[in-house]
Amino acid sequence: MTRQYDLIKGLSWISCLALFGQLLFLITQQVLEGGAGKVLLGEAGLWKAFFYPVVIKAILFFLFVQALSYASLIFLVWGICQRWKIHFKFSQKKIYWLGILFWLIVFFTLCISNIIFFPNSFFSTWVTSNHHFYFSFFPVIAFLWALLVVSLSVVFLESVFYFLYLSFKKRRRVKLMIIFFIILIGFFIKTFHHEFFEKTTQPNIIIIGLDALRPDYLGVNNRLHAGLTPHLDRFLKKAVIFDYTLTPLARTFPAWISILTGEHPKQHGARFNLDAPSLLNINFTIAKALRFQGYETWFATDETRFSNIDRDFGFDHLLKPPEGANDFLIGSLNDFPITNLFVNSWLGELCFPYSYANRAAYVTYHPSTFVHRIRQQLPEQAQLKKPMFLAMHLLLTHWPNEWANSQLSDLPVTERYEASLHAVDEQWAALMQVLENKNLLNNAIVIVLSDHGEALGLRGDRLLKDETHQDGQDSIKQVEREPYVTTSPFSLKFGTEYGIDTSYGHGTDVLSLSQYKTLMAWQAQGDFVWQAKRVSWPVSLLDIAPTLTELFQLEKNPIFNGVSLKEILLSGKKNEMIRDFYIEDGYKIPELATSHIDVEKVLKQTLHIYNIDSKTGKISMKPDVEKKSLSQKSYAIIHDHWLLASYPALLNNDKKEDRRWYIVDLKTRAWSGDLDSTWAKQTPANVLKEKLIGFYGDEEIPENAHR
Repeated sequence: MTRQYDLIKGLSWISCLALFGQLLFLITQQVLEGGAGKVLLGEAGLWKAFFYPVVIKAILFFLFVQALSYASLIFLVWGICQRWKIHFKFSQKKIYWLGILFWLIVFFTLCISNIIFFPNSFFSTWVTSNHHFYFSFFPVIAFLWALLVVSLSVVFLESVFYFLYLSFKKRRRVKLMIIFFIILIGFFIKTFHHEFFEKTTQPNIIIIGLDALRPDYLGVNNRLHAGLTPHLDRFLKKAVIFDYTLTPLARTFPAWISILTGEHPKQHGARFNLDAPSLLNINFTIAKALRFQGYETWFATDETRFSNIDRDFGFDHLLKPPEGANDFLIGSLNDFPITNLFVNSWLGELCFPYSYANRAAYVTYHPSTFVHRIRQQLPEQAQLKKPMFLAMHLLLTHWPNEWANSQLSDLPVTERYEASLHAVDEQWAALMQVLENKNLLNNAIVIVLSDHGEALGLRGDRLLKDETHQDGQDSIKQVEREPYVTTSPFSLKFGTEYGIDTSYGHGTDVLSLSQYKTLMAWQAQGDFVWQAKRVSWPVSLLDIAPTLTELFQLEKNPIFNGVSLKEILLSGKKNEMIRDFYIEDGYKIPELATSHIDVEKVLKQTLHIYNIDSKTGKISMKPDVEKKSLSQKSYAIIHDHWLLASYPALLNNDKKEDRRWYIVDLKTRAWSGDLDSTWAKQTPANVLKEKLIGFYGDEEIPENAHR
């Protein structure tokens, strides 16, 4: 005989089976059959983190929320079944089986919702990975989903109104009205309660970074890409654009530290991503200087996995996902049909901090969620006691160039990049609208930049060309060749489909200026007003901190490597000084230098080089690995229209002290790998070599290096 609470038991069992089945499917695919999960938990040794209290606490909370979501589903189904039992006088046995069937229908609807709204989800790709099948049957799937949602909504609302009616009928009207008015009053207090302060006189300073944005992909710079970034283009037409801006190191963390300090990575110590704290040498930051001057400092970003900027850099407020091992573990594995549907809501922010507004968890990341975070948490101008310094970084344009409702994985890297660039343009415009609505732009200096560029396997993404090689003792055959983005993965046509004039990624190749040229544009409103113009002479991201320091008469950093651009901004005066620009690469991962990146191989190459702090869960590079990796760096110096690059020796070179050198004329693209050749002797190669050795001399660039 079926008893009243057998339905709850039955629903509990079927919920446990569903959750267990999802976990089993996930573990089977990600761990036992290979994949990122296998590397994270097995070969990389990240499983040890499960014994750290900070990780255990996060995992237990994550499992609790998963269980709570299924408990809510059980309660919902059980409540509706009680409504049916009262109205239709069904027997307990009939209600039991109706409840099980109704649970299955609801769960099926949630799974379809996951497929529609999160096509990159692990539990959606079995359908969406076959694009022909998915798009052919999408109208059917969408119609079925709409029919189920409408039907279930009717059933749910009818049950809610029925129980409300019973409550009124039982004279609970007064209690309900009191509760309703309490909620209503609380809403109005939250909505309209603001503190107002006197208007600040100093302008707000806003820096917005767009990850991996190539300046030549902006419509304002290239008619071939007109319409790709319409919002940015409109902003740039009214700004001072520095057309030739270089980053000293094409990786996010070192680049941002250089932006904040005005120092070269050689000086501040951030030579890779997630550098060991003991190797950093950071005393001055523009955020600290502005805070001392009376500014309120904010930092916001939608990803922190490989760039951890925190309060130690001078920021009073941080709007970002939590960083560390929990981000890698929970942020990567939190992909279940039920919880995906509310991960971008206020409930998701509370329950899933490692997924909410986190671009690294791209399966569930909606660009609008980060915009909402800024809208909700950034104060309005009228609420500020002090002027604001806001530094913000957006990472939609970073690999894998995907987000929740994108389906780009089968497209060429160039098309994925363009799609993500258009998406980040929309996101940037929404954020600017938020700042405008909060009146933060009424008196402000806005700097828009990219931390580095991106090489996409295009012809010309590397400076070297077969036809511009100058005769010498060097051999073109010793120069690495990469497949073009149009080359099929298994092509053996090395003569035509591979070239020395292409490259991939960022921070991988100092001869690829596509990786090191960045966007930098300044626009002012209010007290600081300057003419929109384009500046063609070379500048650096290192120049931002010195410029702000001089504009606002801040305490100067005694070891600035950048220069002030104040006179250029205010008067348009040309800087005739020919400067030396030193650039270097990051930690080399061969699997990143391709258009088809294998996540499992990348993780195998990298995770063993990091430490996990057992107390905080933060991840940083092992100091001994970092020091050893310095000797494998590539360096370059740019002076006027000349570039001299120094690379580690090839593996088949017997002399360990040897390095490879390349001198390139940036005007003609003529180049040589033999500094003793007749052509190279007519260039400033030896002078530049002495400068490069002098700058990086203590990192074992031998003066008698092979030429």
